[in-house]
Amino acid sequence: MSALFGEIVNPDRLGRLGLEKLLDGATAALNRAEDKESLFGGMGAGKAIQHFYEPFLADFDPDLRKKLGVWYTPPEIVRYMVERTDRVLREELNITDGLANDRVHVLDPCGGTGAYVAETLRRIYRTCQERGDGELAAQTVKDAASKRIFGFEILSASYVVAHWQIGALLAEIGAPLKKNERAAVYFNQFADRLE
Repeated sequence: MSALFGEIVNPDRLGRLGLEKLLDGATAALNRAEDKESLFGGMGAGKAIQHFYEPFLADFDPDLRKKLGVWYTPPEIVRYMVERTDRVLREELNITDGLANDRVHVLDPCGGTGAYVAETLRRIYRTCQERGDGELAAQTVKDAASKRIFGFEILSASYVVAHWQIGALLAEIGAPLKKNERAAVYFNQFADRLE
């Protein structure tokens, strides 16, 4: 993951990707935290997102958090909701592969750190493995991440973390994003008018 992060923070690429303003906003948001040890102390490998976002929300601008309705969803709830959606697709709508079916498109209009998008991609990966796709499973997930599993976010810090989380997941399963590729998570820039 450090190689992925190193590639993202390369100053030459930031300008081309249009991430400078977003990263400056994320840095400003992180600097609002009074207890930095509490915020960053739980960042163990593999669970960084989960440990990052909950204390971040507790220290982030509470008024803006309330105004925007920003609340942390525990991973168990996210997993249940994604699994339930997959089951409904299979059992009630007769879509055999559930979320892994190419006809199924998912939109998370309040994407946050990408928890639902990432869990949906994990469910697709498990389905691909269960049906015996072998090495094609990772490419199927990567295609889904860029073409049919969508997220939108209005807070720059959450947006950056969502891309980090999805990029790390894709790298972990063996389908890392290349320089000209990205997950279908988009930043809604009208957020500047909300603050």
